[in-house]
Amino acid sequence: MPALPILLRTRYTLIDLAQQVGQRGFMVPTMALAGATGALGVGFLPLLWILLHLSLFGSMAVVVLLALSSALIQH
Repeated sequence: MPALPILLRTRYTLIDLAQQVGQRGFMVPTMALAGATGALGVGFLPLLWILLHLSLFGSMAVVVLLALSSALIQH
């Protein structure tokens, strides 16, 4: 197998991090995920499961749906 050349990594500073965080490609998916999470009320899911009499598998299905929806929002 041939030897691959070593690629130098770019060093990032706090200024670079601040610039990347402020870019649209980061902010839009992050805000969409935050909004979806807040709208779904993830913190109240255990209470919801009790009120809806969901089994363990039902509650896991809800978590899977949340994970899939957040992955689709980010993509």
